[in-house]
Amino acid sequence: AANTLLAYERDLERLAAPRSVAACPDPAAYSLDRPDQGAGPTVVGLGIFFQDVASLSDVDQTLDADVLVVARWRDPRLADPARGDASAECPAPDGRLWIPALEPENLRGRQAFYPTRFLVDGRGVVTYARRLWVKLAYPLDFRDFPLDRHRWKVTVWPVSSRTDEIVFHALRVTGMNERLTIQGCHVGEPRAQASTGPRVARPGAFARFDVELPLERNWGYHAWKLGVPLTLITISGLPILVG
Repeated sequence: AANTLLAYERDLERLAAPRSVAACPDPAAYSLDRPDQGAGPTVVGLGIFFQDVASLSDVDQTLDADVLVVARWRDPRLADPARGDASAECPAPDGRLWIPALEPENLRGRQAFYPTRFLVDGRGVVTYARRLWVKLAYPLDFRDFPLDRHRWKVTVWPVSSRTDEIVFHALRVTGMNERLTIQGCHVGEPRAQASTGPRVARPGAFARFDVELPLERNWGYHAWKLGVPLTLITISGLPILVG
C-alpha cells in the first residue's frame, strides 16, 4: 500500500505539458463515481500559489489574496497512451466528471477568473486549476502591535469524504510571487502540509491540507503612517496655543 501511494504521488508531481494536438477523453469515459474505488482512497494532490497578497484588514481580521489553487489526481478511465507525456486541455463537463469536493475552513468570499478547464495526460492524471480572488479569515493577536507577527493558516477539507475515500498530498507548486502589493506587512514563504484529523461534529477521520503564511508587521511603515499625521496636527495647533 505504501509503494502504491508513493507511485501515485510521483505521478502527481510530474509536470503537466499541455499540447493542442492531444485529444480530450471520449465523453463516454466521464463518470461521477470516484476513480478506482476498489483500490483504496484516491490520492489528491493540492497546492496553492499566491499570485498576490493584497491587503490585511485588522478590523475584519481578513486577508485578501489572488491565488491559483491546483488539484491533481489520477483517473485511469481518462487515460490514453496516445497522449504520451503530453496533456490535453479540455473544457470541464459540468455534472459529468468526478472532481473532489473541497472546502476551505476559513473562506469568507471568492471570485473566480476564467472558465473552468482541466488537463489530462496519457496516464490519466488530471490537473484541475482555478485562479481565485479570495477573502480569508483568521484570528489575530494584536498585543504586540505594531511589532506583531502572525502565522496565517488556510485549511482545506473534503466536504464529506473521509480518509477511506480521499487522502491529500502536498504538491510542490505551493509558493508565492516575488512581488506583492500588500503594504505594512512582510509576507514569508508559504509552507504546505497534508495530514489527517477529526472535524467538529463529524464522525471519523478526514484528510486535511494546511498552508501556513507568515506575516510580520512593518513597524516603520505604521510609525510613519501614524506619526506624520499626529505631527501635522500638533504643528497646526501651535498658532492657537501661541495666540
